[in-house]
Amino acid sequence: MLQRAEELNPNLTETYWKMGKIYHNQGQYEKEKEVAEKGLAIDPYFGQFYEFLKDVYVATGQNDEAIRTMEKALIALPDSPYMMTERADALS
Repeated sequence: MLQRAEELNPNLTETYWKMGKIYHNQGQYEKEKEVAEKGLAIDPYFGQFYEFLKDVYVATGQNDEAIRTMEKALIALPDSPYMMTERADALS
């Protein structure tokens, strides 16, 4: 159903957010990364996509990339306490 929603409106970030949550819960990291990147291309201020990417990088042992991702998130969302916390999580 979400794939159909994407076909009908490929610019709806909520579709990618929902897909990312499903892929994350299923451990489908490559698909999670793909939808997060699509979502960020539409809305670079949608913080959850940065978290999806961070989680993918941490799960696949790419900790440096996880840190870089959260640093990008803080540039996009500098006043977000949530993003600050996520960056700290990536550093640990």
